[in-house]
Amino acid sequence: MIVLFFRSLFIISCFLSLLFCQTQHDSLSINKSPKKAALSALAFPGGGQLYNGKKLKASLIMSMELYSILNWY
Repeated sequence: MIVLFFRSLFIISCFLSLLFCQTQHDSLSINKSPKKAALSALAFPGGGQLYNGKKLKASLIMSMELYSILNWY
């Protein structure tokens, strides 16, 4: 039952990531450094998304990473 829940959560997160990547560029947006985002992502999973202000994506990435770690052992 738990495995089914996490599999469905993974599938839903994949579809949500496709929905959020289709945003239009805003002329008033502040450009952020890709280097800082990459360093944040190296520090912990989802760090680059947090740096870019995408909290939902970051939480999904972090939850999937935690799920993978817990199921490893």
